[in-house]
Amino acid sequence: METFIKNIFYLPFLFSFFIVKAQNLDSLENSLKQNQSDTAKANTYLLLAKKYNSIDGSKAIDFADKGILLCEQIKFEPRKYDLLLTKGKTLILTAKYNESINLYNQCLVYFNKQKNIKKQASVLGALGVAYWLNGLYDKSSAMHYKSLKIYEELRDTLALSDSYNNLGLVFKDWGAATKNKQYLIKANTYFFKALTYADTIHNNYQTASAYNNIGSTFINMSQLTLDKNWLKRAEYFLDKSLQIKMILGNNRKIAINLSSLGSLYFELKQFPKALNFFNRSYNIHRSLEDSASMALVSINIGNIYQTTNKLDKAIEMYLSGIAMAKQVDDKADLLNLYESISICYALQNKFKEAFKYHVKFTELKENLISSENSEKLAEMSEKFESEKKGKENKLLQTENKLSTATIKQQKTITYFIIGGLFIVSGLAFFIFNGLKKQKKAFVIISKQKEEVHRQKEIIEEHQKETIDSINYAKRIQYALLANNDLLKRNLNTHFVLFKPKDIVSGDFYWATEHNNKFYLAVCDCTGHGVPGAFMSLLNIGFLSEAIKEKNIEKPNEVFNYVRARLINSISNDGQQDGMDGILLCFDKTLNQISYAASNNEPVLVSDNNVIELPKDKMPVGKGEKAESFTLFTINAAKGDTLYLYTDGYADQFGGPKGKKFKYKQLNELLFSLNNKSMEHQKDELNSVIQNWKGNLEQVDDILMIGIKI
Repeated sequence: METFIKNIFYLPFLFSFFIVKAQNLDSLENSLKQNQSDTAKANTYLLLAKKYNSIDGSKAIDFADKGILLCEQIKFEPRKYDLLLTKGKTLILTAKYNESINLYNQCLVYFNKQKNIKKQASVLGALGVAYWLNGLYDKSSAMHYKSLKIYEELRDTLALSDSYNNLGLVFKDWGAATKNKQYLIKANTYFFKALTYADTIHNNYQTASAYNNIGSTFINMSQLTLDKNWLKRAEYFLDKSLQIKMILGNNRKIAINLSSLGSLYFELKQFPKALNFFNRSYNIHRSLEDSASMALVSINIGNIYQTTNKLDKAIEMYLSGIAMAKQVDDKADLLNLYESISICYALQNKFKEAFKYHVKFTELKENLISSENSEKLAEMSEKFESEKKGKENKLLQTENKLSTATIKQQKTITYFIIGGLFIVSGLAFFIFNGLKKQKKAFVIISKQKEEVHRQKEIIEEHQKETIDSINYAKRIQYALLANNDLLKRNLNTHFVLFKPKDIVSGDFYWATEHNNKFYLAVCDCTGHGVPGAFMSLLNIGFLSEAIKEKNIEKPNEVFNYVRARLINSISNDGQQDGMDGILLCFDKTLNQISYAASNNEPVLVSDNNVIELPKDKMPVGKGEKAESFTLFTINAAKGDTLYLYTDGYADQFGGPKGKKFKYKQLNELLFSLNNKSMEHQKDELNSVIQNWKGNLEQVDDILMIGIKI
């Protein structure tokens, strides 16, 4: 089971690759070898650069560069700047922020000339992200406010959600750096706005990002206020974010979320749990060859080892992080690592090594802070002089219009205002400059800098591909379920209530006709969402194989066959994956109903009684028992009702006390509805569970079939 859970992270990626990537990338690359026009080739280079963006950064940049060169040769400027913008976003993912800023500024000049306001907004937002990652929060917020203004005019809900998420991250880091609670509150205000817009358009990516950012901000609130209650709220939002990301299947996003949960449990001093989350995050980043993120997670893992006095392991992680931070030239991470490893060596009484890394820490810190101060001094001075001259000119124009009698008075007021402006502006400059210095120093040495690379998940443009892939998988899964015509042809009146928890489902109902017999299966596979869907497709295949190809007729022997196939296929490593369920066989020749039942029992309502029919307490898969499944028969009279269901309905939390619905209450409900029409029963069952659930989340897939005998 543990191996299967670990593989959950890779299954969604396989879905995406099988359905979209494998089809499109090869065909796109092959099309470049064909006799295309130069314009068509330029378009293909852009598509390839976008598709490889989050898969293989070097390939993405290579295709972008080839496309840019071609566009310059054929003077195809619109596509050239689209390629430059795409290349900039790839550079962000590889932590080359200054290079990306340079490209974005080129794009901004071009799109301004073209008066393409939507592209302007996109570039402004991208610049905001790049400045944020560089710790230039004032520049970042200015860019985001400009892009927000455009998106509000365009009423672009998706872009507004993205922009508010970005702006919230700026205030979140600013609040953490300056230890200012108000900035953190402001950050969550923006995150909740992002969440509102995301919910409006049902965008799961933006919803997950907002949940994650809200949770991380609550961690910062706890660090600042020393109030652990914030951590409970953080855990709630981070768990919700991870649930969505697991469904969407983007490994990079999952890794970031796992790291956030690691930070949460580090704050709760649950170090083994924190280490588990950080290690899982690290392994995913390693599979993606994401050195920048690996360096960050190395700091967190090293901090756990240092806190738990495993100093050799801590030093090993810090050294590994230093190598990776140097690889991507991440000076902020290097600063953090130099300080941490210096402390670690000092704790081991290795003062020579401790001093060596302390010198590196001090030199790098002075270099970073002094260079930033120079940049800020020039920037603030220029801004101050510009504003001052504008105000003076306005005052002089006003003076010329006044009478001689009022000029003296106005001049006095003017000089007073100018003097006041000098004093206030001077104070503001020194205070703001001091805050900037404090903020940057804190950011550079902060041991909680995981959020710096969080923007990777926001700038990825491939959100729609994965959702489309899962929706396509849903169509495949639904095509394999029992269709209405088949059920109507073989059953009297019936209903099917099917409510998957996620887009795709681990519960399934399947039917087939063979040798004058009709088979109906209602099953619940291990897991739900994408992993559950994989299991359902596998089990449907094995059921069909047993009946249609192997000509196995008895339901218990069919289950025996499917169990053997599952164990041989996926249980070699010891995991216990499979399904619970019921397989009915309607023998039209003998007019008899037989069945096999694994952990789930059929329920028969007959003669004013609710009868829970027998079952085998073992799964169709690897379990504690390995006996043959039992063949049961059903003695039902005309007018009786047979119900088949999985555990999702009974296990749903809700009601006034937030408890499970439970099987007893479910069977009583079925008994009360027994005399109603099948359609009425379905509607009432759906209404009851919705009211019971209320605002709580659906915990599992829900599947129920009612059959009037």
